[in-house]
Parts: sequence; C-alpha cells; structure tokens
Amino acid sequence: MIKNFYRNKYNAEVRLEGIRLLKATCRNIIRRSREAEGAYGHVKCSFKKANDLFRSIISHKRLFDKWLEQTEIFMEKGNDKCLRPVIDRIDEKGHYYLYNMQVLSLSENASKARKKN
Repeated sequence: MIKNFYRNKYNAEVRLEGIRLLKATCRNIIRRSREAEGAYGHVKCSFKKANDLFRSIISHKRLFDKWLEQTEIFMEKGNDKCLRPVIDRIDEKGHYYLYNMQVLSLSENASKARKKN
C-alpha cells in the first residue's frame, strides 16, 4: 500500500502514525459531511465511505507526502496538538473533493478560520 518513496523518506513509526491519524480524519470528514445542521451542514464529500477517501488520499502523492511531512513534525514536537495534521478545504465554501483538499496543521487551520471571520 505504501510506495517505496515513502519508505525511503519517512520512518516506519511516522508512516504508521500518519496512517492512523489519516484514517481518523477521513472518518470525521465523512461524519461531518452527513450533518444537516451546524458549521458543516452545507459541506458534502465526494466519497461515501471513509475508506474510499483514505485510499484516494494515500494514492495522491502530493497530499499524502504533505500529510506524512506534517505527521513527522507533529511527532518530533512531542505530539503537540497544534501541529497535528488535518485535511482542510482550500475553498471553504466548497466541498470535500480531492482537488479542494490540502494538508495543514491544526493551528494553521484554526488561524485560517479566524482570518475568515
């Protein structure tokens, strides 16, 4: 599943933690996209299942490489919650489509949300 590129660039611990975090993130994206009200009430996802979203992200070299890079930073800094990788929508008015996703740290994502308001 993980290409040699990632094996050579990131150690096994980073890859495993990155996969664990990404699976949890994908489950949260799918859950939020099913909400009818609240901050994500209007946000949809082009994937119906978290596993399909997960597989698409790990197949997308730029996104997954950035995810593992941010995971490595997160781990190097003692699992500082502010540095945890998240999937962000580039256009916050848009939906969770692969072309509208980017990887940010939790603090970068929060900062982006504050600037918007």
